[in-house]
This record gives sequence, structure tokens and C-alpha cells, in this order.
Amino acid sequence: CWYFYFQAPGIWKSVGKSEFTPEEAHTNKVASTMYYYALVVGQIAAAMATTTYHESLFKYLAPNGKLNICIGLEVIFAMLIIFEPTSQGIFMTTGLTAKQLLMPWMTFVAISCVEEVRKSFARKSVHAREVAPQNFLVRDVAPQNPLMQRLLGA
Repeated sequence: CWYFYFQAPGIWKSVGKSEFTPEEAHTNKVASTMYYYALVVGQIAAAMATTTYHESLFKYLAPNGKLNICIGLEVIFAMLIIFEPTSQGIFMTTGLTAKQLLMPWMTFVAISCVEEVRKSFARKSVHAREVAPQNFLVRDVAPQNPLMQRLLGA
């Protein structure tokens, strides 16, 4: 989120200042809005990433209807907070450009790709455990081990 905050054009000139020109105040609003929107997109990425532990989202898609409704509402409310004038006044936000709106979604894609790689390793690990013998009986070892023969009364 802070990365996107500092991507706002001109924000570095405002860092450490206590008095702002109208232009710098607008720059601060843009930076704060970008931070907020990156947080929204990050929450969506986290929700999607933690939906399953092993199964790929490409296979699973998004069958959780309640989660899908919440994600849709979150995006709608974020757009209202960012673009609706009354909300802008309440939340101290401002409209963002298309590029500024797309930048956090690139992070969403990156988080999703990293999570898909992790899940592929998790699936391989589960598969390896399924192929390897899980348990063996002590009796199976007894014929080769004289101590085990005595313990089992063989």
C-alpha cells in the first residue's frame, strides 16, 4: 500500500511538510486514495488466495457466492468512495486515473501467481505423501528383528 502511496506524482515534495499549497494538498489526496485503493485490492487478493490451500483458483474459480458478493460490494463501495463527490468530501479522497486504478490490480495478479506456485508445491507434497507408505505394522518388521520377535512373543 505504501508503495502505491509514494507512486502519486509529486508526493515526495510533500514529505515532511506541515503547510501545503492547494496543489500539494491535492497530491496528498491522490496518494491517500491510492493507498486506500491498494488496500482494497490487497484484501481481495488475500480473500482469493486463502480460499483454498491446495486447489488452484484456475480450477476452483470462485464458487463461494457470499465471498463473491462481498468482493463485488467492496469494489462498488471503493468506487463510490473514490469518485462520488459527497463521499470524496467525507473520506478525503479524489478521483484516480485509469492507470492509477490498474496499478494495484497488477499486484493482485502477482500475489495470485505466487500463491498458485505455492499451491502447486503443496499439491506435489501431498501427492508425495500419498505415494510413500504411510504406516507399517510392527509385525512386518518382527521377522527380521530378533528383539521384536521376543517382544511380540513370536
